[in-house]
Amino acid sequence: MKTDAVLFDLDGTLINSMDLHYACWCEILRRHGKKIERADFFRLEGSNIYKLMSTLLDFPDGPTVKELIKLKDNLFCERFTFDLYPGVLDLITLFVRNDLRLGIVTASSRERFYKTVPSSFYRYFDCVVTGDDLPVGKPSPEVYLEGARRLRYASDRILVIENAPLGVMSALGAGMRCMVVGNTLPRKDFPDSVKYFKTNLELLRGMKSEFKESSNNYGQARSGS
Repeated sequence: MKTDAVLFDLDGTLINSMDLHYACWCEILRRHGKKIERADFFRLEGSNIYKLMSTLLDFPDGPTVKELIKLKDNLFCERFTFDLYPGVLDLITLFVRNDLRLGIVTASSRERFYKTVPSSFYRYFDCVVTGDDLPVGKPSPEVYLEGARRLRYASDRILVIENAPLGVMSALGAGMRCMVVGNTLPRKDFPDSVKYFKTNLELLRGMKSEFKESSNNYGQARSGS
């Protein structure tokens, strides 16, 4: 299968941020006598945060939920340090050198994304789809289909790299090939049909091997077509 583009999830896939997201939400939820288990939070990563917190908090008042999301994002931005997982820059460089177009599909708000991700990093990407761009979140396939539209490639020409079950469901539902990097959850949380790598460094080694074995199936072939 020819691959011309790669769409990445952000938190827990490219940047080491999920523990901080969880800690900030725990602090906000405690104020309202609510809690969420770490493993459950990680499994729900990528879902529409407004719908998730509305359900968890059982607040009928929509503006209140929006205010809490804003408080949590402010807390996150105050404490956040941009930290890429080892191997991420080398992986991106590998894809760029092989002429693949790249994109990010994240549940992050547009404001938080551009506050916390430096331009020196997101300049590598041809598109960024944020949680503000669509009314649905993962596992809806629409979020990855929007990434495909912006990259201008059919779904079967796109590889998705994810770390969360809902993201995998979204990618597969969109008809894309998906690989998992296990920075936040173990193998058992994902379908057997997707390749699973424990770390980004393992994924990097796997992709280097795949490029060697199937170089004609990747974007570099486009220049001669």
